[in-house]
Amino acid sequence: LTSLRWAADIRLLPDLTHAACPPLTLGCLRSGIGKPVAISRVTIDDLVITARAVARIGILSARRKHFWRLLARAATRGSHALRRAITFAVQGEHLIEYTEHTVLPRIEHALRQTPREAPHERERRRVVRLPIAAGAMPPSPEAVEAEHPG
Repeated sequence: LTSLRWAADIRLLPDLTHAACPPLTLGCLRSGIGKPVAISRVTIDDLVITARAVARIGILSARRKHFWRLLARAATRGSHALRRAITFAVQGEHLIEYTEHTVLPRIEHALRQTPREAPHERERRRVVRLPIAAGAMPPSPEAVEAEHPG
């Protein structure tokens, strides 16, 4: 990939973690959880994890609105769905933070280290002209070169 292409790609990455489309609002979560495989009780560890997730994502995170919406949707499915929702929220928050703080700076650093290509070094686009009348022959490559030198 050229550095120009990388620059275009890196500008799209923040859109993937934008608040309008975070992974915390997966619509398929609600229908994809299903019934629990086995009945399990709520443990002290579950309560500690839930408290940490509520504090870090539900209160301190910029994406807290999506966290609460996800938990509200999962709450109607039962405690097993809440466990999965909290797991997905923590994983999603981690991936967003990792992308913002690690991946994007690495890509930006790599782009700064890559020399910019001069316009004459880029691939020249070949001009293709389609025949206007039936049976007309397209111009030869030499004719195209003569029309568009350089």
